[in-house]
Amino acid sequence: MAGAGSGSPRIPAMPVAGILNMAQAFSQQVDLSDFIGMHPESGQAVDSLPYEFRDANGCILQQGHTNESGDTQRVMTEKQEQIVLYVGTGDWKLAMDGKHDL
Repeated sequence: MAGAGSGSPRIPAMPVAGILNMAQAFSQQVDLSDFIGMHPESGQAVDSLPYEFRDANGCILQQGHTNESGDTQRVMTEKQEQIVLYVGTGDWKLAMDGKHDL
């Protein structure tokens, strides 16, 4: 395809997304469907529960609500570390410790 008198048209460069090195990323996702309960006909969680993942120092790594399958979102860290999951509001309903996997 020839441009108007000066040659071929230029196509602008597209931005390049950053690449996450999965070999160095640790993640954890928790299935709370047994704790929440699933609707027998739809197979979806009967409730969406608030949760927080915290590190050993108590800093919040992630907050959210469980999805329709009763799962948390995946929380990622750069290294393997102890994390705590709190489920509920105010008077927490459940707390879980665990080291997360690669």
